[in-house]
Amino acid sequence: MNAPNVDAAELAKFSELAHRWWDPESEFRPLHEINPLRLAWIDGLAPLAGRRVLDVGCGGGILAEAMARKGADVLGIDLAEKSLKVAQLHALETGVANLRYREVAVEALAAEQPAGFDVVTCMEMLEHVPDPASVVRACAALVIPGGWVFFSTLNRNPKSFLFAIVGAEYVLQLLPKGTHEYARFIRPSELAAWCREAGLDLQATRGMEYNPLTRRYRLSADTSVNYLLATRKAGCRAGHCGMTAPMPASEAAPPIAAVLFDLDGTLIDSAPDLAAAADHMRAIRGLPPLPLERYRPMAGAGARGMLGVAFGIDPSHPDYPPLRDEFFDTYERALAERTRVFDGVAELIAALAARALPWGVVTNKMARFTDPLTRQLPLFATAQAIVSGDTTPHPKPHPAPLLEAARRLGVAPSGCVYVGDDERDMLAGRAAGMRTVAARYGYLGAQADVSQWPADLHVDSPQQLLKWLTGA
Repeated sequence: MNAPNVDAAELAKFSELAHRWWDPESEFRPLHEINPLRLAWIDGLAPLAGRRVLDVGCGGGILAEAMARKGADVLGIDLAEKSLKVAQLHALETGVANLRYREVAVEALAAEQPAGFDVVTCMEMLEHVPDPASVVRACAALVIPGGWVFFSTLNRNPKSFLFAIVGAEYVLQLLPKGTHEYARFIRPSELAAWCREAGLDLQATRGMEYNPLTRRYRLSADTSVNYLLATRKAGCRAGHCGMTAPMPASEAAPPIAAVLFDLDGTLIDSAPDLAAAADHMRAIRGLPPLPLERYRPMAGAGARGMLGVAFGIDPSHPDYPPLRDEFFDTYERALAERTRVFDGVAELIAALAARALPWGVVTNKMARFTDPLTRQLPLFATAQAIVSGDTTPHPKPHPAPLLEAARRLGVAPSGCVYVGDDERDMLAGRAAGMRTVAARYGYLGAQADVSQWPADLHVDSPQQLLKWLTGA
């Protein structure tokens, strides 16, 4: 086979292990363990159901099969014949119908089927080929305008060498020795540059961490070792391509028909009550209170953020579930004692009412808290739609909550503006085909680079947002 962008040694290495692809205790155990995280992240940004999806470097089909089970029509491609045979056999055994496999180079498929897919994934593959930039260009050619391309690979720095090679291959023996070559690791800046050159716009990045004590993986903001990168092909406008794409407010957008807001950090400052609940839990354990400013940046992350600050734990910690439940109960008993509406928000809502513009709330806060909180604050008496984190099957950054709010308001998503103070708000708004506004006066998250969020507008205050809306 004429396949110039392939390393014969890499191909042979994975071919020797092909029969073990679907053994969750084999050398591929890490892929089985991270697969739910990868799948949820991809599906949250680009809902897979009904989409044409290409999985580049599919191997034995672990991710490809999972995406097919989400309702996508999936083609998995690879150059390792033995791996593909294992993938095909497993698909037959499990009865996944909307899944095909093919032995073909991604560059060859790009020449054959340009713009043939809504979503392209290329996970844990770039570091195994001689010319990763060529793969990036081919992936860009294969996706439709407005479609998504997802990559994951390993960063190139001393920490990554220590963790991904010394730690994973030699100390913890999570992977066979020689699985990776440090020289082929790729810095995020390098991958981002290749994407830009190929016409792919960066949408989001996430890191992936492994905790050797709990033996669990989690997504995080730390991209120093493993990282995932989400991109979107330019050149699409809402209603004119296979996937919904955002329409910048600066271009010929439809008139604003409704305004939707995130809740915590956008309309209200709930950090004092959230922090008080966390400090109450600390006091019970004989610990002193922490300054509010320690909690504030993470208030938008709810229990996860508060417990992370108060006790230094995350959802992968075995004590997290009971502490989360305790936090929920504590917060629920006093969720509106110190919470206030941000200055300028009341005037903003009054201006919307004066212009007969409907408005609503879309939050990841559970209805258990959203409903009593909004009932206690007079501001929300005029809200025509309040969608909580558990109203729809998927919370933000999935677009489902925003689409549900638009449905309740009776307006097209393209006529909505969504305002939020977290990157997931911008991603959800874009995925829903809405114009997005980043509220820089909000919580934002720890060390957030708001300039990199996919927002159509950035505002520093509700008053600035009001000027933009009334001048739109």
